Amino acid sequence: MRVINATNKYQYIFENGNVVKKELSKEKGIITSFLNPKDIMSIVRKFDKNVNEDEMLLEMEQYIYSYPGVDINKEYKNIFIPIKRENNVLIEAILIETDKLSEIFKDVLKIHKYIDFISPSFLAWEEYYNITKIEPKNDIFIYFDEKEAFLSAFHEGKYLFHKSLNKLQTLSKLLNKDIKDTIHILSTKGLDINKYENQEEFNIIDKFFNEFFLRVFNVMNLSINEYQIPKFDRIIFYSPFNINKFFEQYEDYWSLNGIEFKRSMLTTEYNHFEYLITIFNSKHYTDDNINLTIFHRPPPFWTTKSGQLILFLLFCIFTLIGYSIYEYISLLDEEKELNILKNKYLVIKKIHDLELRKINQYKKENVIFLKKFHNINKEIEDINKKIDKLYFLSKEPLFYNILAKISKGMSKYSLKASKLIKVNNKIEIIIVSNFDNTKEVTYFMKELINDGFKNVKAFFIFNNKKYYISKVSFDYE
Repeated sequence: MRVINATNKYQYIFENGNVVKKELSKEKGIITSFLNPKDIMSIVRKFDKNVNEDEMLLEMEQYIYSYPGVDINKEYKNIFIPIKRENNVLIEAILIETDKLSEIFKDVLKIHKYIDFISPSFLAWEEYYNITKIEPKNDIFIYFDEKEAFLSAFHEGKYLFHKSLNKLQTLSKLLNKDIKDTIHILSTKGLDINKYENQEEFNIIDKFFNEFFLRVFNVMNLSINEYQIPKFDRIIFYSPFNINKFFEQYEDYWSLNGIEFKRSMLTTEYNHFEYLITIFNSKHYTDDNINLTIFHRPPPFWTTKSGQLILFLLFCIFTLIGYSIYEYISLLDEEKELNILKNKYLVIKKIHDLELRKINQYKKENVIFLKKFHNINKEIEDINKKIDKLYFLSKEPLFYNILAKISKGMSKYSLKASKLIKVNNKIEIIIVSNFDNTKEVTYFMKELINDGFKNVKAFFIFNNKKYYISKVSFDYE
């Protein structure tokens, strides 16, 4: 089967196991495309694993129309993706306004008139395992491009979740440069500080990627409990442009966290991510459970009601014409009967359309009622949560005060924290010093002791002529 993955400027054609990129033009085949995270709304809700799946989907359908940001007066296209875990099931709803869909794909529709299948692009990474033949693990795939950047998490080859990240446009604005110049800087200088005459320019780029991966690190840590996985094994990164010294800079960083940091290993001249989507769409275009299209191919005329009616009428006419050779009078009687049937059909159709409008009106009223009902429940839940939060806050020390003391002490001795871990009443900090000795760290530990913290300890991690890294831990009451 010939499958076409179309964008607004060009298209990929998958046929006989090969992928070819061409300008956007009229072609015969199954027409597909994709949506990126920036274009859609994602809503996730957790259910007990013993709940019937149909009940989950029904409750999720009602839940999304009471969700902030969803306008019940607008029309949406949505799909539901179940993520089954050991103790529960998470349902991810993917929504997009139909008006927005029409705007996004207007250039494709000018050429192809219809789109059979539109996939959520973050699912396509599952094809990476099939193409590269690598063993599925607990993996994070990162895509970083001009207008899109996000991560997709997979557990043993199965999709878990996705999160948006800062894209190249954000870095361009920070540098006050256009996209073309930003890509040139990244490809020629990148994260090699020795190639910069302007130190401030390097600092902006270095800070951007440090914050970029801090976001990745935080998402991974939060998702471990939420999605019931022990840890993540690999991060596989892809960008369609080169970033000089990028992998050299971050391989050791992720290695310290027990995670392999790798570049995409696909062997193709095309954009790796769009290539994966093309392969994914060629395999899944019949799966309505993940299809976001509203631009369906018109059915064959003979399968429509009008077509069937015309065929029926033609059959009747030809039958009557043939029969008229033998019995002209009976032809007139059958024509009268046919007209009566047609009139009855029109009457019944009018009644059917009227009842259908009533049903649709009842459905709309029911949705409005459910939204009000869920809003009231949500207010009650919010009040209970605030009461619980105030109660527990009254029983525990203010963690923000502790952070303020830590921040004050580190700032006083020109120290930086690359990582902070809180477990019960124990805190561990990975400290980076711009000095090659322990003096400032020692002063900082004395500051902690003076502030009343207990069991203050330090462990050496790494030292060279540029900086000293250590881990400091302490208890608080």
